[in-house]
Amino acid sequence: MSIRALIVDDDGVARRILARMLGKWDEFELSEAADGASAIEDFEKYGAEIVLLDLNLPDMNGFDVLERISEMGGTICIIVTSYGELDYAIRAIRMGAFDFITKPISREVVELAINRALETSRLRKAIEIEKVLRLPSLRKLLGQSKAMRAVREQISRAAADGMASVLISGESGTGKELAARAVHEGSPRSERAFVPVNCAAIPDNLLESELFGHVRGARGRTNPRTDCSALRKAAASSWTRSARCPRPCRPNCCGFSMTG
Repeated sequence: MSIRALIVDDDGVARRILARMLGKWDEFELSEAADGASAIEDFEKYGAEIVLLDLNLPDMNGFDVLERISEMGGTICIIVTSYGELDYAIRAIRMGAFDFITKPISREVVELAINRALETSRLRKAIEIEKVLRLPSLRKLLGQSKAMRAVREQISRAAADGMASVLISGESGTGKELAARAVHEGSPRSERAFVPVNCAAIPDNLLESELFGHVRGARGRTNPRTDCSALRKAAASSWTRSARCPRPCRPNCCGFSMTG
């Protein structure tokens, strides 16, 4: 399984150096950002298990980026900056940074920090998987065959990821929504709502307006619809019978399920 890493630095040379260093590990899937806004947008859209963050960014303070990342939880953030003052290091660690590295960049120091981060990440995942395997929702998936144990293991890994978009396929009645609920309950966002959407239960001519809202006055309505607000506030949604969606509505449904 690949590990997503985000490198945030306005210095292109520094980004390339760090990217080459991380290239030593085959499991990394790398992404880069040259400013704080791009970093936050990338992180909120795709997530990251490890972030290498410079504090000196052109559009915002690096501590603001660190705060946003720390709020999500579960991400290891390593500060790599030219600000080597002790006060900066203490503040960063208190805000949730995993390590604090000063420039110029030293290969040995970075590799040591990455090795520690990888070990911590693996340990966290093992703990999360163990917690998910004990969830009541997983106990509803009956059976002790090799296939069922593999299903529970896949659910626990998807839940531990926290930011994953999951495709669950199978025949009607095999427990797809049950698996989706288990993924949600085991994720870091389990305290927020889980919204199941059965596309076959809503008439074709109402599906799009029910899900994504309705313009004031259209088709005789007198008030704008805000149904989609429930979906947007939810931590996760489960889409079943999506093949029953009218063709014009499918792009919206697919886009929402992938990006929220």
